[in-house]
Amino acid sequence: MTRHVPEMTTGGLLLLALLATSCGGGKTEAVCPLPAPYDLKLMSVKGSAVEISWSAGAGAPTSYIVEAGSAPGTADQSRTDLHSSATTYTATGVKPGTYYARVIGVSACGTSPASNEVVAVVP
Repeated sequence: MTRHVPEMTTGGLLLLALLATSCGGGKTEAVCPLPAPYDLKLMSVKGSAVEISWSAGAGAPTSYIVEAGSAPGTADQSRTDLHSSATTYTATGVKPGTYYARVIGVSACGTSPASNEVVAVVP
């Protein structure tokens, strides 16, 4: 199959090359540095199950890490890579206690800063 490409000046070829590079061939480009996920919310605590949801920051995170700690800013209870770009997570089998949870985005650029924290109290 032969494609006919209109003649372009050198500037036109440069523009075409820049567009092809910046657009990633139709794929969503990673934004570096990756911004933090935001609007983390505690959706429910039912028995030993804790459900959270959040909004993705710009930059097409490919996965998320959910951290839980026994005090603000810590991850001494759990650090789970979801290996998913889904923006909800349900932890099951959670022991009674108070947990501080946050989410970190992961992309080709590395990891983002942590989201806001939510507090979950499991009776």
